[in-house]
Amino acid sequence: MKDWQKGYELDYLKGIEAKFNDYNSVVLSPFAQMKKNKVAQLLHENKLDEWSLPNKTEAWIPTNIAQHAVHIKAYGSVDVGIRQKGERMIDNPIGDKDILLDIIGKYKENLWMIINTEYNLGNEIADELKFEKVGIKVNSFSDISNVYKKGTNMLVAELPKIEKMNVHKIGNISPDDMTGMRAMLSELHLIKLFANHYSNYNKNKAWSAVSLRGYSPAFTFIEKPSEMSDKWQKENSDVEFKLQDTSLMKKFEPYIGHILKMIPAKKERVRLMKLEANGGVLERHTDQTDKYLGTQDGDIIRLHIPLFTNDDVLFHSWDWEGDEIMAKMEEGELWYLDIRKPHMAVNKGNTPRVHLVIDVVANNNIRGMIENVI
Repeated sequence: MKDWQKGYELDYLKGIEAKFNDYNSVVLSPFAQMKKNKVAQLLHENKLDEWSLPNKTEAWIPTNIAQHAVHIKAYGSVDVGIRQKGERMIDNPIGDKDILLDIIGKYKENLWMIINTEYNLGNEIADELKFEKVGIKVNSFSDISNVYKKGTNMLVAELPKIEKMNVHKIGNISPDDMTGMRAMLSELHLIKLFANHYSNYNKNKAWSAVSLRGYSPAFTFIEKPSEMSDKWQKENSDVEFKLQDTSLMKKFEPYIGHILKMIPAKKERVRLMKLEANGGVLERHTDQTDKYLGTQDGDIIRLHIPLFTNDDVLFHSWDWEGDEIMAKMEEGELWYLDIRKPHMAVNKGNTPRVHLVIDVVANNNIRGMIENVI
């Protein structure tokens, strides 16, 4: 018997894992799935309640009681609530619905539930037991979970409006600047110079970019050092990276200068990003690998301006309720995207999609500009 089994027989652990198939089938993160090693650990820690009746109906409830205050994060530093000492957490239970309703209904503590939005049984239980939904939780693999509570005097965070926004048009670019930017792109033939984006959600290599402002003088250097892997960090440990304009910024300055001035915030990276035609896909993902993203002072906010697009470009985003929405970004429009939430893009047209992507440092002015669209 292996150490990770914690003294439990392998067939027993595999049997419980199989019971979680309905849940595991809708989860994107391998770390969130209920696999045999996780089952063993939860059993060992007394964090998996098992229930069975003589007629062989069964139920399993991953659950534990807080020993101290625990912040429940939507993502990054954003709280949904604070789980106080003595409050119980339930995480995607499985099994016979009637047993689950009975057992969960009998728990005496204040209750929190975190349930994947695609896991029907868990959400039905929360609904039938009259739990209150207070927010969502998003992991880096772009799973979305509903956060529910039931009890008294529970601590729920009051979030600013901007935290519940995800993709919104916030302005327009002047036609003259748009014409100049598009003409410069065509003149430099940048379509052939874009560097393939390093992200693992760019599996068919349809997404690429160049830097107007980045961490190297080379415009084909599109990486942000702080979000790269440990291996990359080690391989580049002797390189000094500094935020700076590239040679392309100077060429675009007559047009992009006006655009940057209309955005009331300090600028970080500025890039041109291309999604190839004829089925280019940027797969569903979040950008939570960049720990600096956010909306509070000093965080990084991302803005998009389509320079070239077509009617068959589809942008999908998942909002604060966990619902999928589609946005149509037209050429010359300025858009705010909260890329900590799941999103994806597909270009089914026969021309590339090229966006000017501007990262800015959050402050009151840019927050106001964004929040005023609602």
